[in-house]
Amino acid sequence: MDLIPTDSADQGSRSLFPALWSAGMRTLLGIVCCCVASLLSCSDEYPHVEARSADFPPWLDAGPMLGHVGTDEVRLWYRLAPSAAEAAPRAEISVDGGPFVAASEVLDRGDSCRIAIFRKVGPGSFVARVAPSGEGSSAASVTVSGKFAPAPSDTGRVVVAFGSCSRDSEFGRTPVFAHIPTHAPDLMVWAGDNSYFVHGGTGPTRFSTTTKDGDWDSREKMLARHLQTRRLPSLEKVLRSVPSYATWDDHDYGANDADARFVHKEAALEAFSQVWANPDKPEGAPREGVATSFRHGPVECWLLDGRWFKRTRDEKKRLLPDATIWGAEQVAWLEASLLASDAPVKLIVSGTQIFEEGFVGEGHWQEAKQERARFEAFLREKRIDGVIVLSGDRHHHELMKVGPVDGAFIYEFTSSPFQYGQKVGPIPKERGNKTRIWGTRGNGFGLVTIDIKGPRSGSIRFDVFGEDGATPKDAATPCTATIRFEELCYDR
Repeated sequence: MDLIPTDSADQGSRSLFPALWSAGMRTLLGIVCCCVASLLSCSDEYPHVEARSADFPPWLDAGPMLGHVGTDEVRLWYRLAPSAAEAAPRAEISVDGGPFVAASEVLDRGDSCRIAIFRKVGPGSFVARVAPSGEGSSAASVTVSGKFAPAPSDTGRVVVAFGSCSRDSEFGRTPVFAHIPTHAPDLMVWAGDNSYFVHGGTGPTRFSTTTKDGDWDSREKMLARHLQTRRLPSLEKVLRSVPSYATWDDHDYGANDADARFVHKEAALEAFSQVWANPDKPEGAPREGVATSFRHGPVECWLLDGRWFKRTRDEKKRLLPDATIWGAEQVAWLEASLLASDAPVKLIVSGTQIFEEGFVGEGHWQEAKQERARFEAFLREKRIDGVIVLSGDRHHHELMKVGPVDGAFIYEFTSSPFQYGQKVGPIPKERGNKTRIWGTRGNGFGLVTIDIKGPRSGSIRFDVFGEDGATPKDAATPCTATIRFEELCYDR
């Protein structure tokens, strides 16, 4: 949901310089303004500050991007340029410096989008590449590199980068992304609004998400907006070195606040599947929507779908008595798989907030309190240790703490936005939240460092980093915290 207005720079005033405003200067200024208006009318976007390097391969439109990386599987996404749409480039992988071998399977997602899947490979490190067909084409290949996921374990260190709300199409720059690889994360989790569907066109409402029509009208327009974000040069190093996992929220699902009644949700799901390379859905997960899960060493991660099944309000915006954000099928899968999990850390990713306690915007406290209460009761009654929630949507960053109940706290970490034209500053007073430890506005991303040493032993660190790469402050408090893993464990 769009709630915070864009920051804008002070443009000054011509009254400060009366000598400059001669008739000739006004004429010249008019010509310049007309030229600028003419340029903008050729596109529905502001010109991007980021420019691709001159040697970006002409046969490739976007990617390659590392998707799911398991203990013996790698998924690699890429999109061919329209001029190469009929080509069949080679996707290959080399493990621990060995010979390159072809992908086990290449999924054609349509519109020149491909996902190469390498199965029964690993462990160790790998280099994967995509190269155009033809003799000697390896010299023109584009590579990615990484390490296979560690096997499920009771101990280990995992670094997770995450965030949400990338409105780069409007603001033309995303400096946040360039800082993520410097922390060498093991995973990159995209928590929703990963690109923004907008009205488009050339008028004053071209970036609106609340107009009657917009990108959400068709799969083709949704895909085009996804791909606009995917072509950002600042993203390339992240996408080529860190496995990316994604769920969605309203702005990369449909129009503002779109829910289960969104008429084009099948098209939205198809477009999402064209640009992300998540793992296959596990047994028991809803067949519809984007919910899935995966394991990485001591961490199991659930990517929840807060849009496909959401029914919280009627046509007059009144709350429903049986309001749900997740839906019964998704809740049943989440609870069953949490009960079955032996992972020390259970990372739950939600597009909207779960444990926040405020009264602005979307989320469980505002729209589905009963569903939230039932979930809290389930965690307490079943003694589900090690729960951490990652969420987005809010256009601010904050760390929240709920509990303790029988010795266990639940922490929720919200990071938003990646890019919304925001400067660092305090969260507005109307966004009060009783569970907040600290918080800030400003473009940035979250980092969670999980270091599990043994049963009830280890630490978890939460950090926010801004577009300058530094840790912002909430007044005098830096937006960082380290907790003992024992805080997430119930008394036995």
